[in-house]
Amino acid sequence: MKIRELHDAFNADQSAAEEKYLGKILRAEGVSVYTGQSRYGTPVIEVADVAGGTHIATFVLPYDKRIRESFRRLKTIRIGAVVTVSGECRLYDKHDDYIVFKQCEVLNG
Repeated sequence: MKIRELHDAFNADQSAAEEKYLGKILRAEGVSVYTGQSRYGTPVIEVADVAGGTHIATFVLPYDKRIRESFRRLKTIRIGAVVTVSGECRLYDKHDDYIVFKQCEVLNG
C-alpha cells in the first residue's frame, strides 16, 4: 500500500481507518526523507509520498536484540529511495499528522 493512500484514509475517517488498520501487519511503501535515530533512540525511517515531501509516516525497525542490525540496515537506505516495509500499523498522530509502524522489516529500499 502506498503511504499516501493510507494517510488519506486516516485523514478522511480516522475512526474507520483505526478500526481497519491499527494493530495489523501491513506492507507499506514511501520515499525516505530521514534515516537514523529517533528522539527515543530507536532506528527509524521517516517517509513521505514523494521525494523531498513532508514526513507522513515513521517506520520503526526492531530495537530489541536486533537493534545493531537495524542501525546497520539504515545505513544502506538512501534519502529519496523508495522503501517498502512490512510492519505493524501502530498509531496515527492526528496532531502531527503522521502514521507510526513498529517492528518493521525492510523488504526493499
